[in-house]
Amino acid sequence: MVKKKVIYLPYEVNPLIKFVRWTFLIVGVVCGFKNQKKYHILESALREEEERLRPIREAELAREKAIRDESIRYPF
Repeated sequence: MVKKKVIYLPYEVNPLIKFVRWTFLIVGVVCGFKNQKKYHILESALREEEERLRPIREAELAREKAIRDESIRYPF
């Protein structure tokens, strides 16, 4: 006995549902662009702050490394 596949034809989606779907899609894209712009501004400010503090951080790491190397060379 051969089973026949049942093929369902697509049905019409309510125009209100289509409108709501497209509306949510467009609102989501707009909100995404708005949030991306906000986060870009915050991230660029953070990068500038990190660049400003980089020499201080590198000097402190170099000082700590010198202390660590000194303590390894003379453990007592």
